[in-house]
Amino acid sequence: MRATLVLLACLAAAPAEARDKPQETTRGRLYVPVYSSISAGSGATRIDLAATLSLRNLSPGAAVTVERVDYHDTAGKRVRAYPEKPAQLPPLGAYEAVIAERDVAGGAGAKFLIDCSAPAGAPEPLAEAVMIGVHGAHSFSFVSVGRAAPRAE
Repeated sequence: MRATLVLLACLAAAPAEARDKPQETTRGRLYVPVYSSISAGSGATRIDLAATLSLRNLSPGAAVTVERVDYHDTAGKRVRAYPEKPAQLPPLGAYEAVIAERDVAGGAGAKFLIDCSAPAGAPEPLAEAVMIGVHGAHSFSFVSVGRAAPRAE
């Protein structure tokens, strides 16, 4: 209760222009490699994989806006886009997109390009893809970590 009162007192004491000033936003792009299929042995065997993209907001206090998530194939052509409209990730929230095992349109060189924005000073979201597949009696799973990429405007 005391902390709430102190916070309210600080907000009331802040100059009106600081309270009413729009917060600066930082925009960025993340590149996440995805493997919807991999080759085994001498390359004659193809193993199809399911892939789950996970985008996680690392901020405990600020929302992240997922503006666009594009899935591209090996040649760089956009296969599909998610979400239909920008999505808000609440503090510590997550967003996911799934590529089914039978969906091999992306190929071995598939990737996600994620455009997002957050208040200036908020941590960059964490983006990972988890791939899982089964071939005969063997199962495969691995993670691919996203990294910052140039954003075309």
